[in-house]
Amino acid sequence: MKTILICFMIIFPLIGQAKILKASSQSETTDANFILMSLEQSLLPYASDTEKQIEKIEERPKDEKISKKAVTPSPTAAPTPTPKAVVTPEKLSQGEEYVLNALKRNRERLKKIREQEKGSTAPVQEQESDSLFEKFQREEKRMRQEVYDTHQKWQDELANKQKEWSRAEKEFLSKLDQYKENLFNLEDLEKEKIPALAAARPLSSGNIPQENLSSLMSLNLKAKMVAGAKDAPIRDQGTRPTCAAFAAIHAIEILLAGNGIDENLSEQFFYWASKPQCQTSPCSSKGSWVESGFLFTQQEGLIPSENSCPYDAQQKNNNDTQIPLASSCQRGKVAVNKYKKLKTLKQVLAALEAGTPVVAGFQLSENFFRNKGLVLLKDAGGISGKTHAQGHAITLVGFMELPKKLQASEGKVCFITANSWGLGWGKGGHACLSENWAKKYAYRLPFIAVEAVDYR
Repeated sequence: MKTILICFMIIFPLIGQAKILKASSQSETTDANFILMSLEQSLLPYASDTEKQIEKIEERPKDEKISKKAVTPSPTAAPTPTPKAVVTPEKLSQGEEYVLNALKRNRERLKKIREQEKGSTAPVQEQESDSLFEKFQREEKRMRQEVYDTHQKWQDELANKQKEWSRAEKEFLSKLDQYKENLFNLEDLEKEKIPALAAARPLSSGNIPQENLSSLMSLNLKAKMVAGAKDAPIRDQGTRPTCAAFAAIHAIEILLAGNGIDENLSEQFFYWASKPQCQTSPCSSKGSWVESGFLFTQQEGLIPSENSCPYDAQQKNNNDTQIPLASSCQRGKVAVNKYKKLKTLKQVLAALEAGTPVVAGFQLSENFFRNKGLVLLKDAGGISGKTHAQGHAITLVGFMELPKKLQASEGKVCFITANSWGLGWGKGGHACLSENWAKKYAYRLPFIAVEAVDYR
């Protein structure tokens, strides 16, 4: 450890103290999370009635008057000196106690206002004609109205987002052939191999974490999206084979966003850092894998911002890393402090539950290219042609439980992924890959979880 610290002091003599930022286990909530809301819509056609939320907020609560039941007074008995029996009140629920205390505070504030208006400190008697049930009904109606207004606002914003994504989809489809041309075999770039996942046992209910999950808005199903995932923008790699660099940078930006830091980091630099054989001499070899780039940031140089080292989306013949890089590309600020190799989907689920984004490599089936937010094995159609047999790197940012109707053919969950083909792919650049699709099409590469980064 001492040797490593000394090396860092020599390499980065002018760099200030680094902050080590780790993943947060806190989940992104469904509130205003348009990615989760849109992916949930993809599951609705497969959900049973029991899996759909019983209470739906479909229309504005009606302005109905609270009817008071007529009470026939019983004959009043003559007063006797016998003391009144003490009646033990029924135990109130937590919600009733909350409403009752809120009403009590409101009465006290109203009382003070009235006293100030009259210029008198004489106590004002408050009529207690309404029952607790009536008060609770009014408070419940107010809260339902507030929920409706908030839900309606989210739906309107989601509709606007989906219009934006539809416009982006046209651009994505116009460039689809270019994305296909820049796929490559990731297994050629990584010596370490893991057992094929296709033969692995399916995930069971016991494998699915139950802590730190969010409830979906319209389905009685659980989901997890790592903190910072909805705040890290989807980007577009263009016509270059730089998907692994984009997946790695996206994972790092998610960790930063989860810690309240908004950074746009340089994929241009990370791609160059991931290819040691192409850093000083031009080369034409295609693609990269992330581990070489992570090790470079730990031992030799930090990742700069996009402004310092901007990405060029156009391929340059016989100069894959586009060297020489500008001198400003050496103004680094981020290094990967800790990453972990994962070999099973159970480990991937645990990493996502802990709030850790995961970089993964897959071969691609035809339905991956054109999807509406859900990529299923039953719709895959297999891998056809040499181009499709090549691979692609993406970032896994969460998971959702699948409806029971899909579990026999698709597994227990689907993995929420962020792609690097712009907002026009899937739902705003995201889709959910079913467990069985992931098992069939995953490369025999370790998944890589980015657990902590150094930020200077």
